Amino acid sequence: MEYLIRVSKEAERDLHTAKCYYRGLDREADFERDFLSQITFLKSNPFLFQVYYRNIRKVHFHRFKYSIH
Repeated sequence: MEYLIRVSKEAERDLHTAKCYYRGLDREADFERDFLSQITFLKSNPFLFQVYYRNIRKVHFHRFKYSIH
């Protein structure tokens, strides 16, 4: 069963900013793959991650210093 992932407007802006930064380094595709991989994993396995605050869980990207809350 896949769970719903909500992306806030603030998170969308942060994601866009990061993608622009990595586009300049010619690594945007790698960043996008890492992001989508973590979203897919999180949807399928949301309870594998520790609750950090207000019932929010966090998963870290594999190759980049970002997290999804």
